[in-house]
Amino acid sequence: MPNPVQAPRRLSLWFLTIGTAILTIVATLSPAYSLQFYFLTILILQLFFNGRRAWLLYAPLLTLVAIPLNILASGTADARIYSELNILSMLGLLLLGGLSEVIIKLVQQRQVKTYAPQINQASDEGQLFFSDAALHAAGLSDPESNFFKKQVRKHYQQVQLLADLQPQAQVLIPNFNADLALIQQLFRELVNAPQQMLKIDDFLYQHLPDYVNLVDGLLNMANNSVQTAADKAMLAATKEKLATFHELFAADYLLVTETERQHLQQDLTTSTSKRS
Repeated sequence: MPNPVQAPRRLSLWFLTIGTAILTIVATLSPAYSLQFYFLTILILQLFFNGRRAWLLYAPLLTLVAIPLNILASGTADARIYSELNILSMLGLLLLGGLSEVIIKLVQQRQVKTYAPQINQASDEGQLFFSDAALHAAGLSDPESNFFKKQVRKHYQQVQLLADLQPQAQVLIPNFNADLALIQQLFRELVNAPQQMLKIDDFLYQHLPDYVNLVDGLLNMANNSVQTAADKAMLAATKEKLATFHELFAADYLLVTETERQHLQQDLTTSTSKRS
C-alpha cells in the first residue's frame, strides 16, 4: 500500500530532478536567457525554500554561477557585455537580500529585548530570557553582562532539575509546586534586576542547592523497595525540613524585589507631596 507521507516527498524529488535538468539546459544557451534562467530558478526554489530568500539570495546566486556557462556557450563580445549587465543585476539582488536578512534579524532581536519580561512571565518551558536593555540600564558592561548571564544560567540548571523531578516530587512533597513556582519567579525577577544578585547569595549558594539535594535524596530513598524504620523516620524528617524552605524562598523574593518596592514608595511619596 502506498505511503501517503512518502508520496509528496517523491513528487518533490521528481520536480527537483526535472528542474535541475531544465536549468542546466538553459544555462548553456545564449546569455539572453539569463533572466529566464533566474525566473525559472525562482519557480523551482519556491517549492523548497522561503520565498524571499528564493528571490533575493538563492536564485541570484545560482544565476551568477550559470552566467559563465552562457559566455562559454557563445564566446562573443556581445555575450560578455550582456553577461556583465546580468552579473551587476544579480549582485544588486544579493546585496538587497543580504540587507533584508540583517534588518529582519535586528528587528527580531529588538522585539525579544522589548518583550523579554512578558516572555519570562509566560514561559512554560522553564527557559530564561535576558533583556540586554535591562542589563545595560543596570550599568553592566558587555563583559559584566556576559558573566552575569553565565552565572544565572549555571544556577538555573538546578531549577531545571527540579522541573524534571516534579511529577514524582509533587506527590511526596505537599508544597513542592508552590516552592518551584516561587523559585522560578525569583529567577525571572533576577534577570531583570542584576544589581540584586549579591543580596540573594544565600538563595543561590545555600537555600536552592540544599533544597535540590534534599528533594533528590528524598525521591531516591522513596524509590527503595525495602525501607527500614530508620529510613521512614528520615523520610519524615526530610519532608519536615523541606516544608521550612518556602519561608526562606519568600524572604529571598522580598530581597530581589526590594528595589521595586523602594521605587514605588518614592513615586507614592512624590505624588503625595505634589498634591499637598
